[in-house]
This record gives sequence, C-alpha cells and structure tokens, in this order.
Amino acid sequence: KDEQAKLDEALQDIDTALRLDPKVSSAYRLKAIILTDRGNYKQALENASRAIALDPQSESSYLVRARAEAMLNYPKVSIADIDSALKINPKSGEAYITRGLLYSELGDDTRAAADLREGIKLGENATQAYSTLALNDLLSAKFPEAIEEFDKAMQLYPEGSERWIFFCILKSISEQAKPDLASARSTLINGQSKLSDEQLKKWPAPILSYLLDEMTAQDLEKKTANVGQLTEAKTYVGMQYWADGKRDYATYYL
Repeated sequence: KDEQAKLDEALQDIDTALRLDPKVSSAYRLKAIILTDRGNYKQALENASRAIALDPQSESSYLVRARAEAMLNYPKVSIADIDSALKINPKSGEAYITRGLLYSELGDDTRAAADLREGIKLGENATQAYSTLALNDLLSAKFPEAIEEFDKAMQLYPEGSERWIFFCILKSISEQAKPDLASARSTLINGQSKLSDEQLKKWPAPILSYLLDEMTAQDLEKKTANVGQLTEAKTYVGMQYWADGKRDYATYYL
C-alpha cells in the first residue's frame, strides 16, 4: 500500500473507534495528526480542539492544534496553544522548539533564539533549531555564532547528503563574511569532495562550483534555469555578494 492509502485506512479505523466511543481524546488527537499530514488543516484544528475539550490537560493535543494553526497562518494563536502546553509540561523540548520556530517566522529573533536553545538543552531533535539559529545569526552579522551553529547542523546529517551540503554552503558564506576566506574555501572544497560523481551533476553541486569560482553567476543561472532551481540559485548568489560586502549586487539578487 502507498502512504496515502495507509492514511485513509487509519482515518477509517479511527472513525470506527469514535462511533463506538466518541469520548476518546487520543483518537481525535491522532486523527488531527493524520489530517495535518494530509494538509487538511481546518479539519485537523477541529479534531484537536475536540481532543482538548475532552482532556484539557493533554500537552500533546495543544501542540497538535498549534501545528494546524501555524499551517493556517495563525502564528499568534499557535503560540498561545504552545504556552498552554508549557504550562502543563514546562520541560517539553518539542514545545520550545515549535514556539521558537514560530517566533523566528514573526521576526522576533531574540525570543526565537531563547526558545530554540532551551529546546536543544532539553534534548529535543535539534535539526531545525540549529539551522534556524544559524540563519538568524548569519543575517544578524553574528558570523562566529553562525559558523558554530552550521557546524552543529552539519553533524546531524550524513556527509554528502543534500541538507549537509546546503549547511556546508551557508557555513562557507558565514566564513566569507567574517571574513575568513581561507576557511570559506576549505569548507567548500571539503563539501565538494564528499559528493559522488553522480551528485556532482545534480543540484546543489553547481552552487559549490560557483562559490569556488569555477563558474560565473551568469553560468550558474543558465545551468539552473532548466532544472527549476533558478530562484534558489539567485538567493545563494545574493547571499554571497552580501557576505562580500557588495550590498547593491546582493539587493538585485535577493
């Protein structure tokens, strides 16, 4: 069975269980999780709300509803639900990470950093936390901190994987902005060395080649336009110009 068929079957089983006993909070919560995964955010929100009504002390149900609210672009309402979850369980690393990511989306980098670091300290999966902290540090010109965070993010992925390479690229841009050009080049060469011959033909390998001065920005645009990566490629070109202090060029690309 494909993933969609499994989710459909799971929803049918949950609905059957709820017909037998409509007061099972965990069933509504599980249904909300599946609906969120399927992109049915309004229905997910409704089911999470039912779960909370049946069990107001369920930290998990508040977090499930918060995710649906976030996807519906209700960040402040989502944060309020995460606050409720933290009142129930002040040691929820998941809650801190989720709230930190929302604060970051709202542009409140100070609160975002505090929550993300608390979530990491509590042992929550730190992948998104480190990458968000690093990007915020990079854009705030806190280059040593950004380099450290990108290093930590890279340790969470296999060497040579697409996410690892992206963090490698961003680390090198941070090093260039510091400025530490020797380290920036070393980071890029190390990243390129981890790619197989097949990977060198695919995205994001062209970004590495561009940053290593193996192709021009115009060549990069031509190479990526045919594979649907032109916008992302321009973003990295803009960030590289920004790191190099060429803000007029950076503004054009960003």
